[in-house]
Amino acid sequence: MEFGSLVLEIRKKLNITQEQLAQELSISFSTVNRWENGHTGSTSIFRTHLS
Repeated sequence: MEFGSLVLEIRKKLNITQEQLAQELSISFSTVNRWENGHTGSTSIFRTHLS
């Protein structure tokens, strides 16, 4: 599974918006949006929160 698809799947299971996920991870909304749309890969911030 691609990273962006994984982010989207997790976000949907949590029933939260991209903005809410961004706030939880202390990152920008645009970063979450780029992840889900496949424009950028993962960062250590998100991988740490997944652990």
